[in-house]
Amino acid sequence: MNALRPISYYDERAETVDLTEITSSDKNADILRMLRDNYPDLAWLSIRRHDDEVFGLVNYFVVREGDDLRWLGYFIGRNKVLRRLYIYDMPEYREQITALFIGIERSRSIQNLDICGHYLGESVLSSLSAMLGSESCSLISLSLLSFRNSFSDDMAVALADALKGNKSLKILYFSSASNNLTSVGWSAFSKLLCDTSSVSNIYASNHTLQTIGYGSYNPSNYPQARDVEQLLALNRLTDKHAAIQKILKYHPDLDVGPFLRDEWELKLLPLVMSWFEI
Repeated sequence: MNALRPISYYDERAETVDLTEITSSDKNADILRMLRDNYPDLAWLSIRRHDDEVFGLVNYFVVREGDDLRWLGYFIGRNKVLRRLYIYDMPEYREQITALFIGIERSRSIQNLDICGHYLGESVLSSLSAMLGSESCSLISLSLLSFRNSFSDDMAVALADALKGNKSLKILYFSSASNNLTSVGWSAFSKLLCDTSSVSNIYASNHTLQTIGYGSYNPSNYPQARDVEQLLALNRLTDKHAAIQKILKYHPDLDVGPFLRDEWELKLLPLVMSWFEI
């Protein structure tokens, strides 16, 4: 695959490019046309590398030799209708994954992303981290399922880091069969949800996520997993009340009454507390 071109290259050619020359089939060209033209019925799309089990579905793109995933990612990224994206069995090469996700990262419409494959490697994780860390991220739900490798501590740490400033994702799902987290991974999620090092950091923690794992309860022997479940329960309150409850949990003697009247006064709370932490 050639070097990635700047986005301006695709912007200038999007309306005139011959879609049959950048895809392997007329069906795939039709999908690109629907994405480009914001076809109203294209609320979901399935991307896969095999076409043996498509069950007569209309909205699927089968990746074969001859498909330019840079263009696929570009049209997904600029589409305003697509709400759910399924990716079954990721492309084999890092360049292809990067090309696809560079476009997907720009999407302001995709709310649900499901990735299912034999192996979720570093390339996928790096691309997901960039997507979740983007200010334009609109994802509400992310589902990860691998048949060969477990959801590991390294994955948890990387995703927790990417989600620090994320304000959209509510559900991070991974199969119980692929869960191989230890206290390291659960601790990363716990710190993401409530960084207890200071009131300011508690306030700046993630108050959006409501589910991590494979349901509302994570059966685990690790106390950090139970901490995560308690913090997720608080996140199911409003952002404002979740922040207050977390602060009170670790600073029970603090009177937050004067800061409950509106959001701006709540934002002053970490500043006021910092005077006492010096």
